[in-house]
Amino acid sequence: MKYQLTQKSEVPNSGWLKKFKINTSLVLVWLAVFLLAAANLIGTNSLATQGVVLDKILQQTADLASRNHLIELQINQSANLTTLQTLAQQQGFVRINRIVNLPTPPAVAALLNLGSVNQ
Repeated sequence: MKYQLTQKSEVPNSGWLKKFKINTSLVLVWLAVFLLAAANLIGTNSLATQGVVLDKILQQTADLASRNHLIELQINQSANLTTLQTLAQQQGFVRINRIVNLPTPPAVAALLNLGSVNQ
């Protein structure tokens, strides 16, 4: 058997499959890079937006804490006995020297209950 060497140019479309494989691989790599870049952009934007919202919430928390502190100071000042005494005097209340106990009659329900127990 005699084999004959042929040149590459004589074989039709011999390099086409290799070029196709290289081009397909290159397109797939570029597509993967593009998708990863898009995912990175979307993720970064989401984190930035969440950071702005978190800053707003922290600012509102600090404002509420300062308002809460002021209200606590006002409550403590109002609950002070000397403040209550001056407020009572301004509204016309008079300080008494002795305590008067007035006996109260028993309630009607208590009397009815005692009557049913005695029977």
